[in-house]
Amino acid sequence: MKHWGVRAALAIGVSLALEPGLGAQGYLIWPFNGSGAGDVLGHAVAGVGDVDGDGVPDVAAGAPFADPGGIAEGGQVRVYSGASGSTLWTFAGSAPSMWLGFSVAPAGDVNGDNRDDVLVGIPGSNPGGAPGAGEARIYSGATGGILLSFSGVLAGEGVGWSVANAGDVDGDNVPDPIVGAPAANVAGFIAAGRAFVVSGASGGTIHTLQNPTGGFEFFGYSVAGVGDVSGDGVRDLFVGVPGFSPATILLLGEAFVFSGLDGSIVHTLFGGALAEVFGYAVAGPGDTNGDGVPDLLVGAPGGNPGGLPGLGFAEVYSGSTGALLVTVSGDQALDLLGWSVSGIGDVNGDGLADFLAGAPLAAPGLLPERGMVRVYSGGSGALLATVAGASAFDELGFSVSGAGDVNGDGFPDLVGGARFATIGGNAHAGQARVVSIVGIPLGAISMGVGCPGTAGISPVLATTGGLPSTGNAAFSLTLGRGLGGAPAFLFMALGASPGGVTMAGCPVYLDIANMIYGAGTITLLTGPPGVPGVGTAWRPMGIPPAPVLIGTMVHFQWSVADPGSPNGAFVFSNGLTVTVL
Repeated sequence: MKHWGVRAALAIGVSLALEPGLGAQGYLIWPFNGSGAGDVLGHAVAGVGDVDGDGVPDVAAGAPFADPGGIAEGGQVRVYSGASGSTLWTFAGSAPSMWLGFSVAPAGDVNGDNRDDVLVGIPGSNPGGAPGAGEARIYSGATGGILLSFSGVLAGEGVGWSVANAGDVDGDNVPDPIVGAPAANVAGFIAAGRAFVVSGASGGTIHTLQNPTGGFEFFGYSVAGVGDVSGDGVRDLFVGVPGFSPATILLLGEAFVFSGLDGSIVHTLFGGALAEVFGYAVAGPGDTNGDGVPDLLVGAPGGNPGGLPGLGFAEVYSGSTGALLVTVSGDQALDLLGWSVSGIGDVNGDGLADFLAGAPLAAPGLLPERGMVRVYSGGSGALLATVAGASAFDELGFSVSGAGDVNGDGFPDLVGGARFATIGGNAHAGQARVVSIVGIPLGAISMGVGCPGTAGISPVLATTGGLPSTGNAAFSLTLGRGLGGAPAFLFMALGASPGGVTMAGCPVYLDIANMIYGAGTITLLTGPPGVPGVGTAWRPMGIPPAPVLIGTMVHFQWSVADPGSPNGAFVFSNGLTVTVL
């Protein structure tokens, strides 16, 4: 009777093909801690590519209010190894209130040494004796030395408040940064703001971007490179203007896409209501709708969807047409979802870019200002996972970035800043957390290892979407590190193999006599066909709200077509035993 219940319930879950919903809190890969009270490490975070040349992506975190060497609020940026968690470089401010690390971003390989470099914003810097004119620097990933510096000229401009990698804008095969100066006075307007596109090769200005219509608009509060939106072969720029206040609509906000070719406006996007601060955060998430054109991601943390003040929202717009594609919002008043936004890559294997949004004042589990980072499907806007702060007042999600595949499981990871986390009794020391949304939760046990295929790489079976508990429609199985573009099939059984059973040279972890056939149709893995280790799959396996399932064990294993296997035809993944909670 119990077997029938399991068969029927899981078959229903499979056939419904439930879209993943509220996910787990994620699986912590690395926690990087601030070293002193008030450092606020995690104020800014970024995946910065492979800085040390070991083939694993690395991350950087800014602590702009740290006191290096006793220099009050000189600020620091720390670059961490994705492979070992060790500190690769520490960049420190040399004068009080420089706020080095207020912003941080990947610079790409600026000097051509096959190492990724690091872009750092220093808005409190005083170049040429001009207080707060600000500065942005590119540091070498190989040596830690300064490769390039771009400085403000006038006091109070705040150059470096925001920074981003714009890609190669000027066609010299060197990536170029975009740098925001939101406090700059423009055309007689106080703090109208501007942004600069800077040559990564020479440090000269390629474009000065601005569009002043009033004071305190803070043009350049957020900046991003978005790829070639206009189709002219040149990468374009994205700038947020959260203080834009037309007529009597205070802090409505707006965002502009500018042509990388000539600096002209390609798209103008507007907020829709009072105090939305639309454009507080902007990002280039990649192609979310599959039209071959990169799209646009905007955060509006002051937005009030449904009348809830400060609920916050994030929106994705078509890079091709400027039309709204997706809107996502917070859960409760003052979540401030959209405070930070970022692309992450294709998490759920549908071939479309997905995205992140931070909500630093969210209170999951009723813990105030715990904060959270959410992962959304770029194609549908469906919630794929929620990563919550560890404690009250952490403010996880103050900053967020895609990190690349740090743990090598085939799925992109994220890094989130919890700037107010208390570490070792040091209040507001801050923490940057590198997190995977794929792993083995309570109630699941991995069995053995997979059979090696092409290049000796074995596919890996894991889960996402939270605990395998009754009523969890988000629970899903994943496959990573498969052969790109290969067909795969998920097997499911009510018993485990007694051990030592193989099929065509590959270990079998399921009891063939108790196999459940019908775990889904053949799945084509993502990734370039034939490339080893890049194929992934994401299979929703929602568990119905049936208490009779509690305590039941189900066993899974993937098979992937792979001519590089010992048998020349297929490989198996590890096995996975799931106990329904």
